[in-house]
Amino acid sequence: MFSGIKKLFYKACWAPIVVLLLHNGIAKLWGHKPSLDPAMHFLGGAAMAYFFYQALLIGHALFGDPKPFARSFIVFCAAVTVAVFWEFLEFIGGKTTGNSVQTSVEETMYDLLLGAGGALLYLCISAIIKRIKKY
Repeated sequence: MFSGIKKLFYKACWAPIVVLLLHNGIAKLWGHKPSLDPAMHFLGGAAMAYFFYQALLIGHALFGDPKPFARSFIVFCAAVTVAVFWEFLEFIGGKTTGNSVQTSVEETMYDLLLGAGGALLYLCISAIIKRIKKY
């Protein structure tokens, strides 16, 4: 069990950690940059999709081995769920600190679409690479 968690950390956790560190580094150096926010949400969606995809592959003994479409569906839903909860945290953080980064419902919906788009792009690229490797 512990070796599976260790493998998951080294193989999959690096992607979301890199996005978080990049986001926090930019915020610390230059403050919140609305112009970079879309890229961070898009990369975050892709990083979470990568994480969940790897988690399903590594944890097949625990999760089973879903068919490729089912795996992609699970990964997409999990990554979008993380995006929704990220927006919840932005909302709560803004309300408690008075420094809201959510300027409108439209901006929040755009962030969610970008997160979903990043996850979808990762899954499409992953499927294309698998198909190429078959031939």
